[in-house]
Amino acid sequence: MERFSLKRDWSEIPGHLLANVLERLIVADDYVKFGAVCVSWRTVFAEELGMMKMKKKHRHLLPFLLIPPHKEEKDGNTKSRSLYNLSNRRVCDFEVQLPHSKWCRGSCFGWLVNLEIDYYSNHYSVQLQNPFLSNNHTIDLPPLDNFEVINEQLAKQPLCLKKAVLSANPTLADDYVVMAIMGDFGRLAFFKPGNKDWIPIDSNQLVHITDILYFSKTQKFYAVDDLGAVFAIDLQGEDEE
Repeated sequence: MERFSLKRDWSEIPGHLLANVLERLIVADDYVKFGAVCVSWRTVFAEELGMMKMKKKHRHLLPFLLIPPHKEEKDGNTKSRSLYNLSNRRVCDFEVQLPHSKWCRGSCFGWLVNLEIDYYSNHYSVQLQNPFLSNNHTIDLPPLDNFEVINEQLAKQPLCLKKAVLSANPTLADDYVVMAIMGDFGRLAFFKPGNKDWIPIDSNQLVHITDILYFSKTQKFYAVDDLGAVFAIDLQGEDEE
């Protein structure tokens, strides 16, 4: 009687099926382990990364949380942050180096927004930083010194920049937009590469904004105010509620 083996050669799975599986992974650990299975899986993994770079797309994976490190420096100035993995509920061994003198705001695509305030000169410097890149990991943004909302409110506090989001990954695209919530009244302003200053969005409706995100399929920013109203912001068109 002939016996049938249940063993399967996973390296012979068709590439289009592997690519389909890869698209459904949301945990960074699984994404890396996928490419380490065998040569054929690694090939699909590399091809997908190449296609993402060519199409200037970014894989949306489950994010990590930035938390205080386990050990404080002797001088009390914390210069690093630990990463918390939501998938396995563990603190990663890898630590992110961040300047202790700057206020940090989370953004997207691995980029953080750092705000440094010089209270004596009333200078507000803003910088994008990607702690996971070895080269070209910082991008200087226009300072907030001349931004009217900040100066009018004399907002000498880190809340003058509450949140900032990106329309694309600056590592893969040069035409990205940074949209930020500014000041105590929660107004919006944006920056495009080549601009010398932040450009405020002058609208009586877009005030008291509490959150904002970018949706790539519609190529619009979406903002929510403190009353729950949702606004779609198209930088090439008009705002609509």
